[in-house]
Amino acid sequence: MKKTLLILSLFFALNFFTPPAAGQSNSINPGFVLSLSAENAGDEWIFISKRKNAEMINIDSSESKIFPIVFKGRVDVPELLYLRISGSNALIPVFIENAEIKVFADFNDPSLTKVEGSLVHKELEAYTSGLSSIGSEKESLLKEYRAAEKAKDTKKADEIVLKYETIERAELDYNRNFVLQNKASFVTPYIIRRSMFNSIELEELKSIIATLDKNLAQSEFIIDMNAKIAILEKVAVGQKFTDIVLPGADGQEMKLSSFVGENIVLIDFWASWCGPCRRENPNVVKLYQDYHAKGFDIVGVSLDTDEKGWKTAIESDNLTWHHMSDLQGWKSKAAGLYGVNGIPHTVLLDRDGIIIAKDVRGDELRALVAKLLD
Repeated sequence: MKKTLLILSLFFALNFFTPPAAGQSNSINPGFVLSLSAENAGDEWIFISKRKNAEMINIDSSESKIFPIVFKGRVDVPELLYLRISGSNALIPVFIENAEIKVFADFNDPSLTKVEGSLVHKELEAYTSGLSSIGSEKESLLKEYRAAEKAKDTKKADEIVLKYETIERAELDYNRNFVLQNKASFVTPYIIRRSMFNSIELEELKSIIATLDKNLAQSEFIIDMNAKIAILEKVAVGQKFTDIVLPGADGQEMKLSSFVGENIVLIDFWASWCGPCRRENPNVVKLYQDYHAKGFDIVGVSLDTDEKGWKTAIESDNLTWHHMSDLQGWKSKAAGLYGVNGIPHTVLLDRDGIIIAKDVRGDELRALVAKLLD
C-alpha cells in the first residue's frame, strides 16, 4: 500500500477553516467545535486532514497531548475529514458539520472510535453498520483465496472467486438501496463515489446523481463525480479517441494517434506493480502474436513511477508492442484523459479511431478482435 503523502497546505487552512469575518457574530454562523480525546496517540502530532487527489492534505494540527484538543472552523456543507497521527497509516473518518462535535478516538483500533454531535456522521455509522456482515464475509473469502493460491488449488480458488462476486453484487445492491432511500443525506454522495462509481454503468450513475436532493450539489463528492463524468463521456464507447502524447520507453515523445488508422488498436493501461495486469499479460501476448500481422496493434500505457520496474516488466513479460509512460503513477496525464480509476483497463479502437469497447480482456477480447479482423 502506498504511503500517504502528507502536505501541510496553507491554502486549505485559509479556505476550509474560515474564521468569522471581523464584526461577524458567532451566533450568525457559529461554525464547528471539534473536541478530540484520544487513546494510543503516543507522542505524535495529531492532524485533521482532507483527502484530495489521492493525497492527504493536513488542514490543522496539534502536538498537544493535553486532552481534549479543540479544533475550530466553519464548513459550508458537511465534509468528510480524517483524524490521523504522524508515523501511522491509521485514518479515522469523521463527517464534520457546524455543530459541537466530540470525538473519542482510538488510533490503534479506529473501529472503537466514538463520535457525538454530528448527525451526518450518525448516518455514516448507520450505513457502515449495515455493511458489517458483508465485510466480514469478504474478508473471510479473501483469506480462503490466499490459502488456495498458496496451495496451488486453482479449482478451489475459482470457486471462491464466484462466491466473492456474489457477495460483491449483494454489496452493490445494499449501496443502491441506501442511496435511493437517503437522497438528501450528505453521506450518499460519499457512498456513490467510494463504492459505486466504478461498479455501475455511466448512464445509471448519471441517473442516480440526478435524483439526489439539490442541496447536495455543493458536496465535494458530487463536484468530483460530475467532473469525472464529463471526462468519461468524452471517452465513452462510440466516441472518437482522445490522443495521448507521452514519452516512450526510449524516452522519445510518442503519440497514440501515430498508431491509429492502419490497424485496430488496444490501449492497455497497466503497471508493473499491478498483479491482475501481470497475470493477464500472457493472454495479451498470445493475442498480439496471433493477430498483429493481421492488423492488430497495442499501445501500453503504464501507471508506473519506477522506470526500472516498468522496463523490467516489459522485458520479462515479453511485451513486444509500443509502450509509453510519464512515470507519474495515478497522476498520469493519460489516466486523467481517459478517466482511469483502476487497472488493468483497456480501450479498443477501430481503424477510424472510434472507441468500440472498454475493459474487455481474455476470451471476450480475443473474440472481438477476431470478429473485427475477419
